[in-house]
Amino acid sequence: MSQELDVIVMTKVDRCQSSVSQVRNGIWMIRLVPMERGVSLVVALIFLVILSVLGLTAMRVATMEERMSGNSRDRSLAFEAAEAALRDAESDIDCLKFDRINPSPVKRSTGCISGVTGANATCTNGLCCVLNGLTCTEPTVPVYKNSALSFTAAPSVMYGTYTGASAIVGLSQQPRYLIEPFMVDGKNYYRITVRGYGLNANTQVTLQEVYYKE
Repeated sequence: MSQELDVIVMTKVDRCQSSVSQVRNGIWMIRLVPMERGVSLVVALIFLVILSVLGLTAMRVATMEERMSGNSRDRSLAFEAAEAALRDAESDIDCLKFDRINPSPVKRSTGCISGVTGANATCTNGLCCVLNGLTCTEPTVPVYKNSALSFTAAPSVMYGTYTGASAIVGLSQQPRYLIEPFMVDGKNYYRITVRGYGLNANTQVTLQEVYYKE
């Protein structure tokens, strides 16, 4: 085998590392050594990274869904508390009181709301009215936006204060309400504004309705 032929054989070797050694008789010998690429390790690392990313993404999605579910439940609690406060304010306007022994409400003998009597601009006892003669005018700032009127303390009325209704459990604080009496065509109407709270004090729902008392 000639040296030229040996060189041609070497150039046709694909993806192999060759080393040439000369034996004593003058003939060139070719030794082929496979090249180690480490492809399996690279592929395994890529798959490991992909699986790690998928795992972290799934964990974040699960945490976010759990948080959203908790927030939704807390808002539902606040909404239900606000609804209960509306019913409590209606009972207050109707001068009803709940007896812990008798579940049916009974008429109160004192503290009944009568038109605009006792209502003023500072909402004493939860009755708000901007007096103009014998009638109430629309306030410049709605009561639920008025920073001078608190819905965490007086002058707003806490749920059950006048009706004797049992406290609602599972809330950061009891719902509260304000009442704005006004007259239309000689009839008494009452705008009720309530605010309910969830388990988290920052979860708040404000509702408003107009209640007609015959």
